[in-house]
Amino acid sequence: DWSELAKDAGTYVLDCILSNKKRDTVLEEIHSYLTDIGKQVAEPGKIPLQKFVIHKSLTKSPADYPDKKSQPHVQVALRLISQGKRVVSGDVVEYVICEDGNATAPTQRAYHPSEINDKPDTLKIDTHYYLSSQLHPVVSRLCGPIEGTDVALIAECLGLDPTGYKRSLAADENSSSSSLVLKEQDRYKDCAPLSLPRQHCSSTLTIKTLCDMTATPPRPSFSCES
Repeated sequence: DWSELAKDAGTYVLDCILSNKKRDTVLEEIHSYLTDIGKQVAEPGKIPLQKFVIHKSLTKSPADYPDKKSQPHVQVALRLISQGKRVVSGDVVEYVICEDGNATAPTQRAYHPSEINDKPDTLKIDTHYYLSSQLHPVVSRLCGPIEGTDVALIAECLGLDPTGYKRSLAADENSSSSSLVLKEQDRYKDCAPLSLPRQHCSSTLTIKTLCDMTATPPRPSFSCES
């Protein structure tokens, strides 16, 4: 469920990646674009309302959804029905995530564009939602394989607090190191250690694993036996 704002950002970033320009140039253009779009999103009225609209189809009658509170388009559809409008299965519902004065989850703060136009003083676009849950995920997925940027830097460019993203990066790195250790241990658990006789003495060099990944920093793992 993506807004036009997110789709535009994804298209721009993908065009940059496929432009055959140098990596540094591509990253500079992407980061500059994200900084600019972040400022525009944060400034009320700078970007047309239609860019924030999310479209989603109803697969059944709105009243038949068991999890209505977690389905923004269903909540909007039910509200439209209560206003006398006809909304049925198969219809595409438009909605925008707004700040409405309630401390509820974003999925429970969805409104039809017409509702926002009717109540411009009480319904404000939830800019944090669009930066963190629309723009950031799209750009991060596209830029993930590119060296020189990461989720924290992308967040910072968009004007988001990068602290949580940095913690997530650190946790992912630790998890990756642990998984590498486990994979190596599992792969070679039934293998006998490699023993090599040393030429200049009577000892034997025994190698159980090439590297001890549990050490900080990782170090070669072998022992000499007489």
